[in-house]
Amino acid sequence: MELYAGKPLETIELIRQQAVGLGNQQARLAWLAGIFDGEGTLGIYNRPKANNWFVLTSLCNTHQQSRHMVASILDEIDVSGYWQDRNTTNLNHNPRWSVVISGYGKVSRFLLAIIPYLVIKQLQAQIMLVYINSRQNKPLGGRTCNLPNAKKWTEKNDSSMDELELGCIEVLKTLKHANSLNESTFHIATQAMKIYSGLYGKRIEVVQK
Repeated sequence: MELYAGKPLETIELIRQQAVGLGNQQARLAWLAGIFDGEGTLGIYNRPKANNWFVLTSLCNTHQQSRHMVASILDEIDVSGYWQDRNTTNLNHNPRWSVVISGYGKVSRFLLAIIPYLVIKQLQAQIMLVYINSRQNKPLGGRTCNLPNAKKWTEKNDSSMDELELGCIEVLKTLKHANSLNESTFHIATQAMKIYSGLYGKRIEVVQK
């Protein structure tokens, strides 16, 4: 009997068919958004040695059927990720899987697909998209432009955009550790949502709790 990840291929194919058969695409994306709201993470992180920033989203779970459903939906929306399966010898713990999505293009496609259905992480996703759009539209480019050079460049050009990017990072850090925004991050988030509305045609109201 042929096995894949310890399971018979017939079982894997059945799970794949169930994933594809989960209603229409909207239903599948809503399901994925719900999983991401509860088990996902997103953030803008710094590489200290290179002194640059990168965007990343990840999803981790122990439910094996969900793994194959997530993989099927990501394939539908043309998003690839780095998958890891971790087994455990502890009988009290289930094997865990995770997928990491990085890069401006892939993260953007992923978030834009699920953002209409997000609840808990919708604001974070919108802030991330504003940050990505700002970085991608700079002449130096987000991938090769580290912060010191970016500051030097923007002093002679558009310093407000670099201030916005740093503000987006601060908002995401705040939301990661708290459910509310302070006065400073609330102002930044409101500014970012005005930009988001202009980019994607949807007006968002930021609520300060």
